[in-house]
Amino acid sequence: MNIKTIFYGVTLLVLAGCSSSGPGTAVNLSGVVVQSGNALAVNGRVLNLQGASLTEDGETANLAVAAGMEIVGEGSAENGGLRMRQVDVRWRARGTVDAVDVSNNTVDVVGLSGKVGPGSILVQVNPDGSRNPLPLSQLQPGDYVKMAGVPQADDSVLITRLERKTEDNPNRVELRLKLRNLDATAKTFTYGLRTYTVNYSAAQVEGTLSEGVWVRVRATKSGNTLSASRVRTARAEDGNKPNGQEVELKGLVEGFDSSSKTFGLGGFSIDYSRAEVKGALANGALVEVEGSVSGSGKIEARKVEVEDENKIGQGEVEGTVSDFNATAQSLRIAGVPISTKPTTKYEINDSEVSSSVFWGSDRNGRRAKAKGQTQAGTLVADKLEIK
Repeated sequence: MNIKTIFYGVTLLVLAGCSSSGPGTAVNLSGVVVQSGNALAVNGRVLNLQGASLTEDGETANLAVAAGMEIVGEGSAENGGLRMRQVDVRWRARGTVDAVDVSNNTVDVVGLSGKVGPGSILVQVNPDGSRNPLPLSQLQPGDYVKMAGVPQADDSVLITRLERKTEDNPNRVELRLKLRNLDATAKTFTYGLRTYTVNYSAAQVEGTLSEGVWVRVRATKSGNTLSASRVRTARAEDGNKPNGQEVELKGLVEGFDSSSKTFGLGGFSIDYSRAEVKGALANGALVEVEGSVSGSGKIEARKVEVEDENKIGQGEVEGTVSDFNATAQSLRIAGVPISTKPTTKYEINDSEVSSSVFWGSDRNGRRAKAKGQTQAGTLVADKLEIK
């Protein structure tokens, strides 16, 4: 089975002290969870979560890991996948909805604009823990939500998962973002849409605050002021990884500096001075980086490849066909649900065929390949091939 997914997230796989992960190899993992058939995966590695200790933003929580969530964790390689010992689910924003714009597919959460794309997963979490799909049109200002996603160059977030649920303390706020307009004298800063001011005068501050630095903020909302109890920089939070680890990192370039040959990526500083670079680097470019940790929050790249940003949200799956349904024009490949659309192209043995020919015979058990757009655990095929 070969499953490849290019998702909206910055994904990081750190292999402790080695260039490949054999059985038992210790692994630190960070990235966006995707659905892989009946399993969950990060960076193409299926996760075994049985017995894993689960936390949410560093706190003990009763929750289930699901597609679209951002996680960091520790585990070991096992049978081609990863057996996780500890997993922390991290949200970009936890708080109340300020505004919803259905026509522009956006939702503002505590001053942070979230963009809903084709790969975004929106769910309602019910009191009994069950989950239902949540149309954007059903979100309302004042709803309490948790939002995960990929930060964009305009300080918005491209949503990978958003959950709406009842919260006992709706004024509780958790944020992961870049601070803006830092005032070290007044001990305030803003962020995102600049509709809220964070006052950190009474907060526990970990790390050095400076303009544009990534921070995690825990606060209480009162009007347009967030009174922070804790502010922690990304390096203070994630900068304790030992040197010498191998890294694969994918995301959007920011702070590009061709003179120093550095750029930012997901809170890390990338030094590409010794790297093989394929493609033109620029702010906002989607890149894949291979290298090693060279210090706190720093990565020395050996390879940087610029990818086609149009491929964000696309996926590819290859394997055996099951659940072939000619009426619905859907099937599964390697257990992954595949749906089609009027523009889907079909091939059999490298020859293009019509939709009626493709669905005219039972294809169960045949080898197939699909390429298309990932949507809530289903791949909507642009192309279907029978080998």
